[in-house]
Amino acid sequence: MIDLMVGDYHQAAFHSDECMRTAVTPFERKMGAITKASAEIFVGDVQERVVDLLEAIRAASDAGWELMVIFGATFAGVGHVLSGRISVGTQLLESAVKTYDARGADLPATFNKIPLAEIYLEMLTSRARPPLSVILRNLGTILRIKLFGMRRIKVLLEQAARAPHLDERGVTRARINMNIGLLHKLKKEPNLARQYLQKARAPAEHHGAALLVAKIDAALAELH
Repeated sequence: MIDLMVGDYHQAAFHSDECMRTAVTPFERKMGAITKASAEIFVGDVQERVVDLLEAIRAASDAGWELMVIFGATFAGVGHVLSGRISVGTQLLESAVKTYDARGADLPATFNKIPLAEIYLEMLTSRARPPLSVILRNLGTILRIKLFGMRRIKVLLEQAARAPHLDERGVTRARINMNIGLLHKLKKEPNLARQYLQKARAPAEHHGAALLVAKIDAALAELH
């Protein structure tokens, strides 16, 4: 789970295999299956891994393991987006945010707000053009994000930044600050962008979040 949070997906898959190999209880085996499928969404066949993840989530739900369902559903939302089902994935994450905010469940709400903001940021900044079939299938969602995405990103990140559970030296806080910096970069506010990106870099490096560090360094280089 820690490997997933810092973006080390190969290690997350490896440790998940070790989890399932050494697991004693059904709970442990199912958690290993969920983290394995979540990790392999980023490094393997997205379509197949989303199917695996949804099956593991259903089994966890049937067993009453709600926290496991919460964890897996976040990655399922991201997986849907990566497989071209942008509307399905973003609606799943938006629905989770709304549900957890209504319950006052700050932590799961925060862990859905961050990837949701990152998806919107990527859609607004990416130079890659998705296939026409993906555009047509998700046209309404794409237009909504183009029109209102920056405003929604700002709200999501501001709310995530106020979460009381996060340590200033933690990698989750670094991830939030990095995304705030990227938002300022998108808005052509280089000084604020640099401030937040630099603030994010030290804790990201300290925790070995190489993917975050590389993204921060690339953004800082583009500001010069």
